[in-house]
Amino acid sequence: MANISSAFGTMILEGDWSNEDVAGLNLISQNILFKWYYNIELDDFEESGGKYYASFIGTGRWVFAANLKSLDRWTKEDVRENKSLEASFVNLLKSMHSNNLEIHVTYTDEEGGCLELYEAKVVFTSDGSSLLYEEVNCTTYKYNLKNYVDVTGDVDMLDGLVISFCDKFGLSHDNGTSGDYDKVSDWITSNDKIMPHYWTFDELDEGIQQTFIKEFGGVAA
Repeated sequence: MANISSAFGTMILEGDWSNEDVAGLNLISQNILFKWYYNIELDDFEESGGKYYASFIGTGRWVFAANLKSLDRWTKEDVRENKSLEASFVNLLKSMHSNNLEIHVTYTDEEGGCLELYEAKVVFTSDGSSLLYEEVNCTTYKYNLKNYVDVTGDVDMLDGLVISFCDKFGLSHDNGTSGDYDKVSDWITSNDKIMPHYWTFDELDEGIQQTFIKEFGGVAA
């Protein structure tokens, strides 16, 4: 499996951000941040309840934390190609330092190639000339399908596997409302050897297949 990270989360602006500072950050984030190193969709920062928020989702090489740690260096390399953006970034760094402004990033990242699944929060501040990265907390999880579903909330793969199991052994899945569906789903999520990104029974390791057949007494349809 390739070392491809999939991350999603929220960026929150902490401190007394002026409209000019927010506009500068939006300009930088939509034109430079992550554009060449992480294929990310980042919303504009918009005000809600007295704070500015922006949601994001994306994929890229290596874990998302590695990309965040390099954000200052990569941004400086990219803005050199555009003097207007470079000036905006310089002014933003100075204002963040002078006014104690912070960018808080809370995110979930899954990197199947390295069996990584974690939730983290990082804070960016500025010393006036650079973005400073600090990891505030990070919770890691064993890489398996159950934890993937619990952490990301994405049930599509689990649903696909359950339906595949049911179809293969003549069980009723009935759009998730039957007893067979629930029993198969519980069996799959209780087996911590089943990884994400498998969609059918036949893709799974033979040992897992035989364990299911033994416990359910199934005969393939």
